Amino acid sequence: MSSVGQILDADAVDDADAVHALPAAAPAVSVATFAGAVVSVALEDLLPDRSGEVVLSTVDGLSVELLARQTLVDTGVSDRHVTASGFDVSGFSYYSFSGGLTVYFSHESLVTVSHGEAT
Repeated sequence: MSSVGQILDADAVDDADAVHALPAAAPAVSVATFAGAVVSVALEDLLPDRSGEVVLSTVDGLSVELLARQTLVDTGVSDRHVTASGFDVSGFSYYSFSGGLTVYFSHESLVTVSHGEAT
């Protein structure tokens, strides 16, 4: 597993075999694989930095669906850029929205945009 996600509740994972304990020096959380899982997140729930940028970090097998009421105005791959929060997003994929928010994510991540609200 090249990337891992931390969850606070091991019971939230359907596959008990996917949960592994972290080394003793790490905080008391569990690590899980998320094969085929999709997390839906409303743009309004994201907390951008002072420049209106958000960097998504996902784990292997986890897809992110961005629920947008705003119009997608640009998409592409970032040139050399460091966000106001200090993340180097050079070469990251991005989506920019009409409200000024830009979401960056690794090209290895599966991030989609759906128009509408969370149900």
